[in-house]
Amino acid sequence: RSKSVSGDYLCKLDHVPHLMPYFEGLPNGTCLLGEIYFPQNEGSSNVTTIMGCLTPKAIERQEKGEKLHYYIFDVWAYNGKSYMNTKMEDRVARIDEMYNEWADDANNERHSAIGYVEFATYYEGKELWGRLQKILTDGGEGIVMTKKGTVPQPGKRPARKTLKVKKE
Repeated sequence: RSKSVSGDYLCKLDHVPHLMPYFEGLPNGTCLLGEIYFPQNEGSSNVTTIMGCLTPKAIERQEKGEKLHYYIFDVWAYNGKSYMNTKMEDRVARIDEMYNEWADDANNERHSAIGYVEFATYYEGKELWGRLQKILTDGGEGIVMTKKGTVPQPGKRPARKTLKVKKE
């Protein structure tokens, strides 16, 4: 999401070389939504210590400590097929399929990143509320809830379609 001085979006994949096999193995025409994070050291300021410095320092810091992980929570396109007019529950099913395709392909070069790439798990009803309680009790940051039937609206955050619940 960050832009350079020229207004172009930045590409900092070189800061996370352990994730590169996963990204390089994705088919052209793929758009995933996700975030990078430290599992044991939450907070965007901690991510900035890696993504905000020069590449050699970013790699060095991750080699000495924890490496950044990538959490996939939505898919807008995969292998040239658009999911922009697809309901949330169907996009969630596609994320599950993507994970299964990846996990089942033992010869896949992307497997070197398997410990660093995670796919969202979705919950409904009582299971959702139980999961939120557990996350907050365990010291987690929170969750994002998305209403069933919602389709992507890039650049917008429509009211009553998504809700971020955080410990604050």
